[in-house]
Amino acid sequence: MPGSRRIATILFFDVVGSTQVAAHLGDARYRELLSRSYRIVGRNLKRFGGKEEDRAGDGFFASFPQPLQAIRCAAALIQDVRELGIEIRVGMHTGESETLGGKTQGMAVVIGARVMSLAGAGELLVTNTTRELVTGGDLAFEDFSAHELKGVPGTWQVWAVTAVDGTAVGETLRGEDAAERLEQIRPVASVRRLARRPALIAVALAVALVLVVVVLTRNGPGGTPVLLRVDADAYKMTKEVADGYQSFHMPGALWFDGSTLWQATADELVRRDPSSGEVVETHPLSAWDRIEFAAGSAWILHPSGVGHTRLERLDLVSGDVQKELELPGRARDIRAGPDSLWYLSEAGDLVEIDPIGTKILHRYTVDSVSPGVVVPLLGDVWICDCTVGKALRFDPETGEVVDTYELPEGGYLIGVDSTDDTTLWVLNEQSNTLSQLDPETKELGDPIGVGGIIYEAKIAFGSIWVASGSELTRIDLRTRDRRPPIRMPEGVSAGGLAVDEADGTLWIENCGCPTE
Repeated sequence: MPGSRRIATILFFDVVGSTQVAAHLGDARYRELLSRSYRIVGRNLKRFGGKEEDRAGDGFFASFPQPLQAIRCAAALIQDVRELGIEIRVGMHTGESETLGGKTQGMAVVIGARVMSLAGAGELLVTNTTRELVTGGDLAFEDFSAHELKGVPGTWQVWAVTAVDGTAVGETLRGEDAAERLEQIRPVASVRRLARRPALIAVALAVALVLVVVVLTRNGPGGTPVLLRVDADAYKMTKEVADGYQSFHMPGALWFDGSTLWQATADELVRRDPSSGEVVETHPLSAWDRIEFAAGSAWILHPSGVGHTRLERLDLVSGDVQKELELPGRARDIRAGPDSLWYLSEAGDLVEIDPIGTKILHRYTVDSVSPGVVVPLLGDVWICDCTVGKALRFDPETGEVVDTYELPEGGYLIGVDSTDDTTLWVLNEQSNTLSQLDPETKELGDPIGVGGIIYEAKIAFGSIWVASGSELTRIDLRTRDRRPPIRMPEGVSAGGLAVDEADGTLWIENCGCPTE
C-alpha cells in the first residue's frame, strides 16, 4: 500500500563527544544524563510542534510541519542541553518525505542526517532549501559552503544558523563549565549502592531505617523482583528473584550462553544459576556499549576515545580480560554468527572477528545512513538502516551489499523463524508490532500488534516471545495466533529476555522502564 507524502522539515541531532562523556560518567550517570536530555527534547518538541520520529542512544530524529519552528526548536535544544554540560550538533533539511507504517522516510531524511554529520559542537546547519523557506524570519546565517553529501546526488549549499529571533545561538561551553555541570549529574541512589554504604547510612536513625528497608528488599521476600522465570510449556511464571541486582533502565541486559544466565548492571556482570536464578559470582564492569557471548567468553564493547571502540574478551571463570581489540568508530552493535563475531559502528564500519583467535579477519565499509543493528542470518550479514526504513543484505563472500529491503513498518530485524529457517521477523518499536519478511520476495506480512512498549523479542519454542513493559506476549509461529499476555507484577517492567531451550525456561529482566 503506498504511503502518504508530505513536505516536512527534518531535524537530526546527536551529542558531541558522547563516548568520552559516557566513559567519564559511567553507565548509571550517563543513563541519567540521557534521561534528562530526553525530557528536554520532549518539552521542546511539544513547544514548537515537532514530532519525534526515532531515537538511538544520544541521537534524535524529528520532523516539523514548519521550518521556522524547527529552527527555533533546534536553537532552544542547543541552549537547554548546555545546562547539563553537553553540546549537540544539529542538521536540518526541508523536502518531500513519505510516511509508511507511521514512519517518515525518504531522501529528505537522508539529507537531514548527512547535513548533521557536517556540524560541529553547538552548530545548527541547514540546507539552502530550508533557508529560503524562512526568508523574512528573524534569523541570521553564515555561509557554510557547498558540500557533496554521501549517497545524495549533486552539490548542496549549507548554511549555519547564527542567531534566532535576535538571540545568538551562543558560544560552546568552556571546559571547566561543562565539567562542573556534568558533575551534578547524579542518579537517585539505587538499592545496591545504598547497601554498600553502611557507614553513611549509620549517620542517623532515619537513614539507619532506610538501610533496614534496603536489606529486606535485597535479600528477603516481598522486594521488587529483578528477574522472573517463565515455564514455556505451562505459559506461566514460576519464580521471582528479588535480590537487588537490577539492570535499571537497561533493557536487553540479560543473556543465556548455553550453561549460565548472565545479567549486566551499571557496574557488574552477574553470573546466575540458570535454574534458580541465584547469584553465583559477579565481575566488575566499567562503562559498556554492548555485550555478546561467544566461544566461552563475554565480548564487551567499551567507548574508547574519539572515533574508536575497545573490545574486551572476558574470561567467564576468572573474570579477567584475556585480550583487547581496537575497533573503528563508535559502536552500534556486535553479534555472534555461526563462525564469527560481527561488529558494526555508527559510521558503517563492519568488522568480522575470529572469536577463537581473537583477531580481526576482515574490515568493510557499508554505505548506510544510520546503521542500527547487525544480524548474521541465513549465511549473510544483515544491517538494519533503521532510521530510514531499510535493511541491507551483506554477502561476506563478495564483501558487498547484495540487496536492499524496504521496511515500511520500520523497526529492527530480530531473527529467523525457527519453524522454517527462512522467514525473517521485523520488530517495529514505534507502532509496537511484529511483521514477517520474506527475504526472497521482499514482501512484508501483516503486522501483529503487541501491547505496551516493545523492548526485546526472542524466537524460541515455536513462538516469538515479546517483552513489552507491562506484559510478556507469546505469538505462535505457525498459526500467528497471539496468546493472552502474561501480566507483570506491580513494579516490574519486562525489558529483556533470556531463553534456556533445554530447560524449557525463559527469564525476564525487570528494567524499571516505562510500560506505556
